[in-house]
Amino acid sequence: MMTLVKGNTQVYDVCMVDVVGDYDTPDEVTEWEWVEEKASYKHTQNGSHGIWEFLLNVSVIENESNDNDIPERLKPVIQNALEQNCSYILFHQGT
Repeated sequence: MMTLVKGNTQVYDVCMVDVVGDYDTPDEVTEWEWVEEKASYKHTQNGSHGIWEFLLNVSVIENESNDNDIPERLKPVIQNALEQNCSYILFHQGT
């Protein structure tokens, strides 16, 4: 995981495999479901392999989610993004 900076906007870059481990398809992973629901930008089922990419606005997560709503394995990721003052979190499959 790393932070990308462009101007004043910082994006926390997250490969979901680093968070949840290996999986067959994203639609079978609870964390992917939560990310898809909260995302402000969705890029799914594209290309021959159906690559998934989601961009979450951190302020939406702060305002709309309570701690119980966030899947356990995503809590440290979101906390790291908040501590680094990131504006967005980009979740992807690393491909």
